[in-house]
Amino acid sequence: MAATDPKAQALSDARARILKLQEQMTDRVLQMAVEVEKLMGIVPPAEAKAFLKARCNLPAVELSTYVGFAKSLKGSQDILRDARRRSKGFTYAPVPKAAPTDAVNEGFVPVAHACSATGLP
Repeated sequence: MAATDPKAQALSDARARILKLQEQMTDRVLQMAVEVEKLMGIVPPAEAKAFLKARCNLPAVELSTYVGFAKSLKGSQDILRDARRRSKGFTYAPVPKAAPTDAVNEGFVPVAHACSATGLP
C-alpha cells in the first residue's frame, strides 16, 4: 500500500475538521435564534434587544441575524442542518465512487433546493 502524501493528509485532515466546525456553527446559530425567539416571546422585543446588546454583548448585526432567523426560517432548522451536512462545504453532496449510475442523480442534492424550500433566494 502506498504511503499517504503528508501534504495531502494534512489537507484532508484540515478539511474534515473545518467541515465539522461549520456543522457545529450552523447548529449554534440555530440554537441562538431559538433562544432569542424564546426571550422575545416573553419580554417585549425592544427590551429583549436592548438586554441582548447590553448584557449579553451581542452586536446589533448579529442580533438582527438571529431575529431574522426566528421570523423567516421558523420550522426550517432541520432543512438547514441537513443541507449543511449533505453539502460538505460544496454546492452538491458527493456520491461514493462505487455508486451505480442511477444513484448519482439521487445522491446529489443541490443546496439551492434546500434553501428554496425555506424561502431563501
